[in-house]
Amino acid sequence: MTDESIIRPNFAGLPAVRGTRLTVYSIMDHYLDGAALDEISRFYRITAEEATAAVDYINSHMAELMPTYRQMLERDSQGNSPEVTELLRRSHEKFVELQTGLKGRTEDASVTG
Repeated sequence: MTDESIIRPNFAGLPAVRGTRLTVYSIMDHYLDGAALDEISRFYRITAEEATAAVDYINSHMAELMPTYRQMLERDSQGNSPEVTELLRRSHEKFVELQTGLKGRTEDASVTG
C-alpha cells in the first residue's frame, strides 16, 4: 500500500491516517522527539504500516508541514484564552454536579434494592 492511500486529507483538509482523526502533525510531536516507529504505533494505536506511512509522509513533506506545525506549537504555548478558561470552569462545575447527583441515585438504589 502506498503512503497516499494511508495518509489522506481529513475533514479539515489536513493530512491524516485514513479512517481516523489522527493527523501527521500529532505524530510529528513524537517523531521529532525521536520516538521509534513501534513507539508511535503503540502510542496512537495504529498499525506499523500506518506509522511507517505517516513518518514517510512527514519526511517527504517536511518543508510544507513545518510552517503549520510551528503555528500549532505557538498557539499551544499561549494556552487558553480567559473566555475558554471560564467556559471550562463552568463546564467542570456542571460535570461535578451531575456526577454527585448520579452518585446519590446509585447509593439510594443500593439502599432500597
